[in-house]
Amino acid sequence: MKNLTIKKLTKISILAITTAITACDKTPASSLLTFEPPSLAACDPSAEVTVKWDVRNAHPEVNNVQVFVTVGVSEDLFAEGVAWGDAKTGPWVIPGKPRFVLKDKADGKVLGEAAIAGPKCN
Repeated sequence: MKNLTIKKLTKISILAITTAITACDKTPASSLLTFEPPSLAACDPSAEVTVKWDVRNAHPEVNNVQVFVTVGVSEDLFAEGVAWGDAKTGPWVIPGKPRFVLKDKADGKVLGEAAIAGPKCN
């Protein structure tokens, strides 16, 4: 009976660890929208982040894009350009905030969105 209980606890522990890891990363970066560095170590905004986009393979019909910064319901244009490029932020990015939304400039269709990874910040 002890052996069966240990096996059940092990399965439950593995499931709990897997669930916790998945729950921590609720904002995976879109492959079309990435960051350099890919994550921040702290919630205190003190470093610039380079936001990179490349939609050429996934959306060859898209010639120009816009990248928006969203916080809550507010959406502000951050950068725009051709189907691939990058732009630097100021020292105002923290893990999880803001979200960056990549859109086709021609029709406003959302192509991808992401927020930089790191510790959960309030």
